[in-house]
This record gives sequence, C-alpha cells and structure tokens, in this order.
Amino acid sequence: MKHRFLATIGIAVGVLLCVNSLCAQQWTTVPAENFRMKGSFITDDNTVLLAGSITTDENPFARAALVKLFSDGQYELTSFPREEDKNVAFETVFPLPNGGYFVVGERYIVDYPSKLGDLLIIILDEDLNMLSEQAFQAEDFDGFDGSRSVIDDDGTIVVMATARRPGPMGRIDYNGVLFRFTQEGEMLQCRYLVADPPDPIAYMYSMFSFQILNDPYSDRIVVLGHGKNGIESVLLFDSEFNLIEDHMIADISIPDTVIHYLTCCYRVENCRSDYWYNENEILISAHQHDTTSGVHNHPHVLVGRMNLNGEITEKVDITKQDTLFYAYEGMSYVDDTTVYVITRCHTVNWSFPYYPHVYLLSTDLEILGRVELWDDLNYEGEVIATSDGGCVLLEISGEDWIHWDPIFRRFNRDDFHPISISVKETPLSDLHANAFPNPAKDELNIDLTGLSGNEVRRIRITDTSGRPCLDRIVHGEGNLLTLCLANLPSGIYSYVVYEGKNATISGKIVKE
Repeated sequence: MKHRFLATIGIAVGVLLCVNSLCAQQWTTVPAENFRMKGSFITDDNTVLLAGSITTDENPFARAALVKLFSDGQYELTSFPREEDKNVAFETVFPLPNGGYFVVGERYIVDYPSKLGDLLIIILDEDLNMLSEQAFQAEDFDGFDGSRSVIDDDGTIVVMATARRPGPMGRIDYNGVLFRFTQEGEMLQCRYLVADPPDPIAYMYSMFSFQILNDPYSDRIVVLGHGKNGIESVLLFDSEFNLIEDHMIADISIPDTVIHYLTCCYRVENCRSDYWYNENEILISAHQHDTTSGVHNHPHVLVGRMNLNGEITEKVDITKQDTLFYAYEGMSYVDDTTVYVITRCHTVNWSFPYYPHVYLLSTDLEILGRVELWDDLNYEGEVIATSDGGCVLLEISGEDWIHWDPIFRRFNRDDFHPISISVKETPLSDLHANAFPNPAKDELNIDLTGLSGNEVRRIRITDTSGRPCLDRIVHGEGNLLTLCLANLPSGIYSYVVYEGKNATISGKIVKE
C-alpha cells in the first residue's frame, strides 16, 4: 500500500540560535500514521530513505514501512501489511548499485518482553517490490535485539547485528554478529563474536552499541563500540572477520584515563564517523561523562579527531558540561568544510521533553553556528547532510512508546548564519579597547596587539549558559580581528582568544 502526500511548507519556528530567525524551513508529518524511524540513508540526489515500522495501540510493530523523502519536499510511504509481517520492523535500508534496496529488519517475538526476534534480510527493487526475503535465528542466543549497521564492502554487503541472552552474574550478554551478503541477499559469511573461552566478567566482544565503518585505505573493517568490560573500543577486523587489533578509546588530555562508565564515558551509540582525515584518523562525535570532576549526570558532547589506536588527539566541546543535560545523536558531513552534529537537550533528569540542537562545524573542529529548536516534544533525532551543503533533520516526537509523530526539516547552510571573521592590520591609533564597539550591533573588533602570531590563534564566543556560538581558528596576519554579529541575538556573551592552548585575551560583550 502506497501513500503520497505533499510536504507542508512551514513558517519559521521559534528558536534560540545564533540568529534571530531562520530562513525557509520545510517539515512533513505522516497523517494518521504512527511511523517510528529506525534507520536512514541519503542518496546522491538528496532523496532520504527511512526504514521503520508503523505502530498501533494494539501492536508497537504493526507493519514494516519505508519512507522516501524527496528533495522537492514530497514523500512516499510504503507499508508491508501482510498478515505474517505484522510483527516486523525494518531497521536499516541501503541502496544497491542496480537501483534496488537492501533492507535489514527484524521479526519480533512479541511474547518475549524484551522484543527480541529473528534477523530479516529483504531485497527490494527500485519500485520497492519485494524480490527475496530470508530470516536468520540467533544461534545459541535468545534473539537479535535491533542494533544494526551496514556497509558496502567492495560490492558485498556487510551487516553487523547484536544477539542477546542472559549472561553470568545477572548481567545481559550482548554479542556482535558479522554477516556478509551478496547484493541478491545470499549469505557468504557469518561470525558470532563470542569470546573463546568465555570470560564471566569481561566479554571481549560485548556489543550493545556500535558502528561499522569502511576503511578506504585497506581491506579492514572498523567497528566502534563497547569492547571489554563495557569499555569503549576500536576493533579492527580483516575481510574474514578475524580480529586484528582491539584498542580502548582514551582521551589523551586526561592522563592514565581510559574511556568507560566509571570515569570518562564516550558513548558511540549512533555515532557518525563519516570523515577520514588520513589512513589512521577519523572524525567522531562523542557523549562524555566526566565523573573525575564529581559530576556524573551532566554529560557533554564533543567532536574530535581519533586515531585507530583509540587516542582522541584533538577535540572541541560543543556543549557545556554543567548547564543542561545533553546526549549526542549523530554526525554527518558534506565536504571538507561542512559537518553537522545533532545533540539532544534534556531539561530535567533525562526526561521528556527532549529538544534537538544542531551545530555546524568545519573538519578543522571549528564551531560555525547552531540551531536550537524548542517547539517539539522530541525523543529521537538524526541529522543527514545533503550534497548541496545543507542538511535534513529527522525527528520522532511523542509522549509515549506507541504514538510517534515524524517530523522532517530541511535547512540550508545559511540557516545557521555562521559568524564571519577577518583579520587586518590597522593603525594603533584606531584601536580603542580590547573589544569595540561594546555594546555592538553589527560588528565587533578585537585588538590582537601583543599576540606573537607564531601559534594557532582561536576565537571562542559563548552565551550566558556557557554554550558556544562560535569557536574558530583565526587565519591571516594583522592586529585587528573583526566579527560580523548582525545575526547574533541580543544578549551578553563572553569571548576568549587563544594563542596555542593559552587564553590570552578575554572579556564580555553586549550585543544590541
């Protein structure tokens, strides 16, 4: 059954952002349907593919469904209402070179309270007609639990899933399973990543959350996820799914501290690591608990460069740890200058409502602008970059686990109104103060006299809550830094100019 609706073109919504209002936005909802989104993909022509299920009051997995969201704002919903599929949800959709689609789903064992089930591999043609379907049971496990990640590996499709069963000492044992399929859905390889011999305390391959990545520089498969004893790890596999290396993720700015739930926790669930700097470094977004400071329940979000040894060598915080509750959701990049990162703002104790915030960054770890949306009751969200430099924000809003309201928004890069900066040389007689005019309306000038210029210079502007509006590298020679603040909302802000790692110039400004 197919439904096609015209997207609603919305007026600008109220936001708190580094702008007073947004440019044109679009959003679309699915009328009279509760579509719960699980996986997504965007094609070269900016068509977004969404996999999920349609829920009802009687059954949270009533029908599997796919949504095509076209670049012109229209979309197409295709559901699979066969009687035998009433407990099926699609988890991931992946386009094939022939124009069809590789879909990973799950047939749930609804009598089981944890909603485990069988893994489904479905091949669709370009018109979403089903060509083949296979079901796989979890060997020696209770079932698969819904975590999925898919890549194209030299023409074959590699799928990583999670199988689950009760473990020793009252814990739950999550184990990764790697599959390799042809584009027609024929299984070529399967390996359960179970520690041998089993360790009752630390399971080498315990995979509750993960992301699988292509390594463009070799035939290795890279997995980010939970490794030994809940510690976040980078796992490297060869093409036969044999483990080559296993590295714990560590923040080198905190000596002798690995990343796990008892000290600093980087959660890689839903992490987007699309950008490779070189053969050994990737760009990641992460969600960090720093309990060494005595604050456990105030996570903050960062974007950083990480090598395949698990070392985070450079990072920038995009939220402030001691203000609001945040959880990251994902990252997507357009090119070498445009990265979008989505976070979730929790107002109180991780409860509803959740509000999506989207940041625009460069791959040099510069914060260029942000959008904060406060108008929807949000539970899940994802941001996908479009090939024209913009992005699509995919949200699922709802007050419970059954009723869902999908919201799709499109943004242009200009909607984030990044603050432009420039450096020039000016006579000393024209320098009136460290920052002038203050209050500022359209432009702010900062005196750089006295800086050596031998180290990397950086400017950071934060609002009264400590959240960054700008964090940029200062390029060029000169003694006067000029920032265009025309789109910055009125208020009080703090600025800091760094030379290397040292804060050399700082102060407060008033934006009229």
